[in-house]
Amino acid sequence: MRRYLTLLSMAFTLIYAVSAQAVSVYWDPPSPTPGGTVTIYYNIIEGALPDQTNPVYIHLGYNNWQGTQDYEMLPYSEDGWWEYAYLIPNDAEVIDFVFTDLNGNWDNNGGIGVDWHIGLNYTWSPLNPNPNDTIHITIRNSDQTGDFIWYTLSNAVFQPPIEAYWPHGSQLSDDEQSVESPMQGPDEAGDYYLDLGSFVNPVQLIDIIKFRIRWADGSWEDALYDIAFDYTPEQGDPIPTVTHPVQDQDIGGTTEISVDITDADGVEIWVRDEMLADLTGGENPYQIDWSPDMDSWGHVEIIARAYNATDRYGFDRVRVQVVPGIIHEPAPEGIEDGVVVDGSQVTFALYAPAKNFVALKGDFNASEYPNGELMKASGDTLWWLTKTLPDGEYLYQYNLEGIKYIADPWSKDVEWKDPVGGWESGDYQHAATRFVVGEEPFDWSDQDFVRPSVDSLVVYEMHVSDFVGHTDGTIGTFQEVLEILESGYFEELGVNAVELMPVIEFEGANSWGYNPSFYSAPETAYGSPEELKMLINAFHERNIAVLLDVVFNHLWGSAPLFQLYQPVGNYNYQDHDYENCPYFKNDPSPWGYRLQHWHVADGKQYRTWKYVTDALQTWIQEYHFDGFRYDHTEGVGWIGYDQEGMAFYSDFVDDLDSTVIQIIEEDNPVRVRLNDVDAGWNYSYFHAMKANLQQIHDAGFNWGDMDRLQNQIYSSEFQSPHGPLNYIESHDETRVIYEATAYQNMSYEIALKKSKLGAAILMTGWGMPMIYAGQEFAQNGVSRDPNGNIQPQPLQWENLDQPEGSEMFDYYSALIDLRLRVPLFRTGDISFPLADNDKKSIVYWRQNEDRSSVIAANFNNQEETLDIPFPHTGVWARVMGEDSLTVLSDAANVTIPASTAWIYIDFSYPLGIEDTPDLAAESGFRLDQNHPNPFMTGEQVKIRYNVPAHSRVKLNIYDMSGRLVRTLVNETQESGAHITTWDGRNDRGSVVGSGLYFYQLVTPEGKIEKRMVLLKK
Repeated sequence: MRRYLTLLSMAFTLIYAVSAQAVSVYWDPPSPTPGGTVTIYYNIIEGALPDQTNPVYIHLGYNNWQGTQDYEMLPYSEDGWWEYAYLIPNDAEVIDFVFTDLNGNWDNNGGIGVDWHIGLNYTWSPLNPNPNDTIHITIRNSDQTGDFIWYTLSNAVFQPPIEAYWPHGSQLSDDEQSVESPMQGPDEAGDYYLDLGSFVNPVQLIDIIKFRIRWADGSWEDALYDIAFDYTPEQGDPIPTVTHPVQDQDIGGTTEISVDITDADGVEIWVRDEMLADLTGGENPYQIDWSPDMDSWGHVEIIARAYNATDRYGFDRVRVQVVPGIIHEPAPEGIEDGVVVDGSQVTFALYAPAKNFVALKGDFNASEYPNGELMKASGDTLWWLTKTLPDGEYLYQYNLEGIKYIADPWSKDVEWKDPVGGWESGDYQHAATRFVVGEEPFDWSDQDFVRPSVDSLVVYEMHVSDFVGHTDGTIGTFQEVLEILESGYFEELGVNAVELMPVIEFEGANSWGYNPSFYSAPETAYGSPEELKMLINAFHERNIAVLLDVVFNHLWGSAPLFQLYQPVGNYNYQDHDYENCPYFKNDPSPWGYRLQHWHVADGKQYRTWKYVTDALQTWIQEYHFDGFRYDHTEGVGWIGYDQEGMAFYSDFVDDLDSTVIQIIEEDNPVRVRLNDVDAGWNYSYFHAMKANLQQIHDAGFNWGDMDRLQNQIYSSEFQSPHGPLNYIESHDETRVIYEATAYQNMSYEIALKKSKLGAAILMTGWGMPMIYAGQEFAQNGVSRDPNGNIQPQPLQWENLDQPEGSEMFDYYSALIDLRLRVPLFRTGDISFPLADNDKKSIVYWRQNEDRSSVIAANFNNQEETLDIPFPHTGVWARVMGEDSLTVLSDAANVTIPASTAWIYIDFSYPLGIEDTPDLAAESGFRLDQNHPNPFMTGEQVKIRYNVPAHSRVKLNIYDMSGRLVRTLVNETQESGAHITTWDGRNDRGSVVGSGLYFYQLVTPEGKIEKRMVLLKK
């Protein structure tokens, strides 16, 4: 079983390098109160948003993001400051906010934290202290004491405070990442408090204090608070100025340090924890020679501390880089990107042209190499190192030129948690790559699984966390999806492919996944790589394919591939080092940062194609994924049949395994016809169906325009029955039922009819049908808040316990079964003998050599009588109906209820039913023939069956058209023999007519079906 490591429990301290932060946010008054007003100020020059942002929006809520909205800020000054005045709700305890331009750019606390929070019960003074100050933190309205858990940003590194700064009673936390300081008090006002500072020791000059509260009862305060320091000197303070060396200068030997002082009696010069000189009595400039220890390479901070009779200190700091000596050695032949484990030999490789040096720091070498072990340079592009390690699980990061630490862009497993809070982080510096030496390979049992053909797919799109259905904010996991799968749910529904919305590692824990940071690693909030493999293996054991939604248009700002060439603390795409970066494109993007997918562009070679194809190969070969849904392929781009962008990627996958299913998010029949892809998302189909289901105008389609609807039910431009992927619900779209009730003011009953009508067309028309998780039981939720921000939409599993949800499930299940059992609905010819715009009704035929079906759909809000053309005379059964129709001529006059589709067939259904009594000989899974058979109305017929294991069992009766008549068993049962009876009545208690009926036993083992005959007395 896998061991879960966190950054908190690592045997070494990961160092997170960031730039020294100038103040970019403050508020007034410093201690606001509920019911009052607070004005929040933000500086776009010092903050992470692009400097030209106009306007700036504050994304603001309270009490853990309640009532969140985006508010436009107002310009405050010409030097980049913006302001917003917020009326604080009376019940507010904390104000939560970040900043955005509403174009995909965010400032979440300078890119180094987890949002800003103003605690109305937690205040400190001064708001932005000088290092000479004592900070008084006050906790109001608390009925218990607790501890402050705090750490610092110092010398561009997150680290615990030095012991000289600890208040009385403090101790280092177990993980050695922070300090625990007990609250004092209560004072006369009943408030708890803590005094910190001053912070004038040059060994550790602090830019930010981050703290969180752990209460005496063991609970934690949700927010992580920041205290940002202001080094602006006050009147009378001594002022030092380092004039040489300059910021970011490379140091390769002895260099002169020069300092000017103002209003000072003397100045100390410090490097790391050593005072090099204490200079007094001279004249400006004060100078010394410094010979750095060349073994202590990397970024070094030179600190000048000036003093005078005021007992206050003034500071100036310059960061320089001590350049190490590099070993140049060709990399081993065939070296792969990332980490490769071969027995006890572990090789690390990072493709990073134009870097001065790269070091490897892991829990296997940090004690010997605190800044990391220098990697060897192969040419001017590849950094590599080979280590010999014993069996075990390890974490590592790359130190880039002593400036920043990143995880491996080629990571296949990531540990990404906040070092103090322990929650899933979005800070790239918190991410570390995990690998295992001596790991046993996963034990796959899907060798007999055969992927369904593309013309037989019924796709089920699902978001892992939403699917599980937690309503308390808990993240759903792979393991919980597996438990639902093992209950028999998917087999009962009948789909043969699931499409997982992106489960590729992203920031934080709750996301749709279209903000990827690592292309080859599964999202840790959902579970481990092993748990994802277990889930895929279990789907395969049930003959269900698994598709992965992948996002190659862009990467998020926390992606290590982006951070390779991005300035520290800067998220402006225009400031990226495009000259040396072989991955990204200098173009704006509505989401994240755009990758360059051409092999060569503007005379420069790029390598994104390698990053993407390695990821595709990983998901196919190591995880057994059966296909991909490629997000926003227009953004990736195409050249030729197999040359660049998506054309190259789809050809690569086809060459790797031609049975892999490839679907593009692009309504472009030409791409589907000319490239190695199987289907494209048919937006036009969705909008045509939405217009007619919701009785509106939508994206150029009108309610009742049956001619244009006909062109979407049969999307002939794709030239293949499976070419268009059709849907009436998806993650991007509003639920049919929610849209109808919330926006179109329809009743719930009518909304249910709309969903059924859409499903009937979806499952009987041309194209590859897809449903969105929960659609099958009348999910009535919304995935965006009133401001358009994505929010969780946990599935309403309780719907299955209600008649409407249960009936909807049976309806969808029957339609899926019809499509998969009857080939003509997948590959048969399609024609349209009737399209009546006035009656808002349409009739189409599906036919093959020996069978025919007629689908008549009324999209009007009233019943309509149609002269329905039929291919031939004779008896036509209505699927899921209690009647049949005898057609005596070339048409039949039929009245169809409002918002209803009827499906007629000229053959018996279900098809392919085989009696399988011998199945019990091997599996213990058996369904016996009913006794007596035939039986008479009024009699009790006995049905015996055997289940091999404790599991959910369902036993249903269907009529010859496939309509559910009666559910006899729907519960979890113990293994062994069971018996039930049927009295010839349906679920409503009415006596059914004589004829042929089918009964079906469903368990996780599979399905068995038999037939019985009911005769009237």
